[in-house]
Amino acid sequence: PIPPACPMAANQEAIRLVKLGNTANEAGDYTSARAFFLDAFKQRPSPGFLASAASMAYKLGDHVTSSAEYARVLQMENVPDNVRQMAMTRRASSEEVLARSAPPPATSANACWASPAG
Repeated sequence: PIPPACPMAANQEAIRLVKLGNTANEAGDYTSARAFFLDAFKQRPSPGFLASAASMAYKLGDHVTSSAEYARVLQMENVPDNVRQMAMTRRASSEEVLARSAPPPATSANACWASPAG
């Protein structure tokens, strides 16, 4: 990362990284796009950059990561309305996928019980 004493350089680097992320996203390379968006977020912690990284995790099917990152976006200050709305919608969608894929809770009918020998 660029030292904090160089905010203009960090901003320019973040913009460059976001452009690379957008290009990778358009090409369907969500893993690279995610890495670029995360690097941009490190340069300049913008809610939109983190939301873009979370979106790539969502596209990759990593709903644990996308849900956590969208939650983080929603806790940030000065989140634009469109970013907030997208984060809420996508987080809810990720949570639904996770709920559907979770194993059913153990009950006496399906739990494995060890019986003492003897």
